[in-house]
Amino acid sequence: MNYVPWINFILGLWLIISPFLLGYSHVRPAMWNEIIVGVLVLIFSSTVGASLTGRTTSYRTHEQSGRV
Repeated sequence: MNYVPWINFILGLWLIISPFLLGYSHVRPAMWNEIIVGVLVLIFSSTVGASLTGRTTSYRTHEQSGRV
């Protein structure tokens, strides 16, 4: 499940870029909503991704060692 923060990071980038690519950047409330939500998704996904690096869950550790 270490790939989930990366998917969220990509979706956050899409939220920031989408008003300009899809042509509704002239609608200011929608544009700012997408940018703000995109930045929040980027921040949260990067902090979760940083906290998951190098860690394994305890049930996988026991499962791999043969203990249940």
